[in-house]
Amino acid sequence: MRSLLNTLLDYDPGHLRIIAELWGLDPPAGDHRQAAETLAAAMLDKALLAEIVEALPMQPALALQQLLRHGGRQPYADMERRFGPLREMGPGRRDRLKPWRQPASALEALWYRGLIAKAFADTPSGPQEFVFIPQEIERLLPPPT
Repeated sequence: MRSLLNTLLDYDPGHLRIIAELWGLDPPAGDHRQAAETLAAAMLDKALLAEIVEALPMQPALALQQLLRHGGRQPYADMERRFGPLREMGPGRRDRLKPWRQPASALEALWYRGLIAKAFADTPSGPQEFVFIPQEIERLLPPPT
């Protein structure tokens, strides 16, 4: 659906720092674009990506496999029913609650690691919200089992 860089550019600097923390990376420096580019380059290291995916708990790993089996994207409503909600919160609330430390669902665990994102896409029945794996990450992941 979308590239990793475009996905990261949509996130605020705090979200980029969270992703970096969960990947064991230094917080990205520079302006927003530079930080997103640096983080995207690090996330596309095949060995590091494999390490992050192998360390996923069972439910987030199953959710990632589900997306891979469906071409890297699925309607958000379907994924939410099966793997739990992705709690919406602004940066202030997110930084207070620190949901990435104890994710409420499999989708939340993947979201804060930057392995999935959400976007609207046109469908025959109108716009629909999807959960997707950024294109470059999807290409680097092994085929679903």
